[in-house]
Amino acid sequence: MFDITPVERAVICGRDPQRTREAATKLGWSESSADWREVVARDDIDIVDICTEQRTNRDQRFTRQFGLRLRVDKRAPLP
Repeated sequence: MFDITPVERAVICGRDPQRTREAATKLGWSESSADWREVVARDDIDIVDICTEQRTNRDQRFTRQFGLRLRVDKRAPLP
């Protein structure tokens, strides 16, 4: 088997503060935020996983400038 180090899910970020707080509670995240720039500037964030439609994640790709590992999940738009 793989030796996988557990990952702490520190912050979940979304555009709607209320829905993001609800998702954090439901999915077991420690915190929620509606400002991705604030999140990527934190010292305790090492990996950013972007799960959004391609048209909405262009600015978020700048997380690389903060020295973070980045993973982007490109979602197909809904019909």
